[in-house]
Amino acid sequence: MPSLPIPSVDTPRRGARSNLRGGTVRSLLALILAGAALLATAAPSAPPGSATRVEKRIEDMHAKLHIDAAQEPLWLTVAQTMRDNQLALEPLIAERAKNSTSASALQDLDSFAAVSEAHSGGIRRFIAAFEPLYAAMTPAQKKDADALFRSGPAKMASSK
Repeated sequence: MPSLPIPSVDTPRRGARSNLRGGTVRSLLALILAGAALLATAAPSAPPGSATRVEKRIEDMHAKLHIDAAQEPLWLTVAQTMRDNQLALEPLIAERAKNSTSASALQDLDSFAAVSEAHSGGIRRFIAAFEPLYAAMTPAQKKDADALFRSGPAKMASSK
């Protein structure tokens, strides 16, 4: 499968503007993309091993946030939201990949807009799922979560 021409989480597109803090947006987008990769394995266009990577990411986050038994139902909602977001992204990403060499400029822009809108909606759904978990966290857990989201997934993987 050809690589997808989707901009990196860490590299904003020219002219892009955001009302949210860059680190938080990058981290949330990375989480949604991680959830997206999980369900992508159900479709033939999914890269091999993405379910394993996403499950590892979910497990790592669970451990780094020190989710306790009482918080587990809230955590399960967060993890499922990541998976559900992928369900919304999968057909858009697959279509974009399928048309990557034949799409006109306008078709490519429309495709990118559809993926971007799905990402944006996914971030909103993720925030809605994460907010109750965050509210239920201890001050120490909130400190860990704050650091985790500020640093993004690359730095988070090497921390702790």
